[in-house]
Amino acid sequence: MTSSNTPFQIVPLQNEIDFESNNEIIQELPINEQLDPNGSYIIRSSSYSDINNMAYNAFNNDFTSMWECNYKNNESYDGMTMNYPAYKQSPYSKSFPSNYQGGGMDENTFTTNVGSDEQYYEIKGEWLEISLPYQVYLQEYYLATPVFANNNNFPRKFMLVGKNEDSTNETWSLLDNQQTKDTATNGQVFRNFHVNSPDKYSTFRLIILQMPVGFDRVRISMLKLIGTPLLYTLTDEEKEMKKQKLNQDKKVKNRKRNTNNMEGMDNCRQVKGMLRESENGPVVDTFVNLKRGVLTLTYPSIDSFNGIIEEHEMEDEDIVYTNSKEHKETNPNIIDYNQLGMITGFLAVIAGGLVIYKITRNTK
Repeated sequence: MTSSNTPFQIVPLQNEIDFESNNEIIQELPINEQLDPNGSYIIRSSSYSDINNMAYNAFNNDFTSMWECNYKNNESYDGMTMNYPAYKQSPYSKSFPSNYQGGGMDENTFTTNVGSDEQYYEIKGEWLEISLPYQVYLQEYYLATPVFANNNNFPRKFMLVGKNEDSTNETWSLLDNQQTKDTATNGQVFRNFHVNSPDKYSTFRLIILQMPVGFDRVRISMLKLIGTPLLYTLTDEEKEMKKQKLNQDKKVKNRKRNTNNMEGMDNCRQVKGMLRESENGPVVDTFVNLKRGVLTLTYPSIDSFNGIIEEHEMEDEDIVYTNSKEHKETNPNIIDYNQLGMITGFLAVIAGGLVIYKITRNTK
């Protein structure tokens, strides 16, 4: 057995101990200061097909054995030992989707109440259950189905529920709810699912609501449960380290957001332009990179531009327009309304920088 906070395998049992019946008292498991896993293990199922496919097989470390629910025209049905009537119909419809429909009578149609005593849902489906001699926080479980006629018979919809009383209790708490996609069409299927159990439970039940198309019954070769008797708690030293790290992260984030200063605004003011000779005389072009290309802003004179003019001069034919595939003659004094928002924002930043710059110089 591992330390108290470390997840361990609940079932199949450790030390290669196998169940040989649905009710067993186990005394050979290792003990630690937090948990004694020895005691009475009680395994149940809604139904079973025969004595070779009983529920306890699903909790052993053996993929060749399985639990199989009852089904229509089951030649192995024994009314003396099975506490439900023979099935008059297949428990699952086999159609798309292959939903649970019961065995044709109220006595062989199985329902589990999931929720609370005040409000619960009646969930119908064949089920598989184990009661432990201790309570545990469930963290993970694995589900395996056997190879059958070279087809995938992994359940499509199922629930995992838990409680702390025996099976006569009215309601169960929902731990996990799955609706799986189609997996491999053949071979062994073995999948795991994570659980965040807020409470400790001693009894766990798997409810199968829907099977793949063409399957009228459930077959489970293994249900592996992983859990811990205690949730992990931080030491005082770990709590202090976590607090310091959070404070440090906040300072870093605040530094990144703090761009509203004179240095930043001064950088925004340093807009660069290119001098170009046009038909109307010298103008200054600035370029803004956009997702769809480059936006060209033209100042009609050198005096109207307050940025930095590059020494390189361009002629009209030097300008390359990447906004469209074909160049269109446009009036530099007219702005495309599709780009008006972006241009306005750009000019606002420049204007803001100039205002703050002038205020700063006047205060000096």
